Amino acid sequence: MYIVIGTTRYDDVSRVISPTSCRYTGTSVVDIIPNEEILRYRDDGFLIGKDDPEDYLRSYGTEDGFVLTNLPELTAKFLTPREHRESIYSTERIIEYQNELLTVDDANRLYLQYAAEGNTSICEKLQKLIATTKNNIRKQYPDETEV
Repeated sequence: MYIVIGTTRYDDVSRVISPTSCRYTGTSVVDIIPNEEILRYRDDGFLIGKDDPEDYLRSYGTEDGFVLTNLPELTAKFLTPREHRESIYSTERIIEYQNELLTVDDANRLYLQYAAEGNTSICEKLQKLIATTKNNIRKQYPDETEV
């Protein structure tokens, strides 16, 4: 198969489609990111179809061709120290209490339940565990200080 973009012909091209993307590969299409309609032809010159980059969210080059896709670009999200701590508080089971592992948030909820019942001795134990754990997490992810 060959393709034509604008007035330029690109030989020996392969096309693979998925529900969200269309990938063109071949040595002739390396370093190309089309912004015009792509006409696809069989080697005997019969037009078999076309793709319009404007029908896709974005396009990008690959080491062996290019991709038209409706998938958004993935971006890495860098967490602040506070966001790291909050994530750990809610997801990591790191407090051991009565042979059970709890997240910091779980331990806080348990503390509130016992506090509502007036059970101060259990509250004191939980408070120490929570404070120690949060202090250790804060040491790992301290707030950034201005210099």
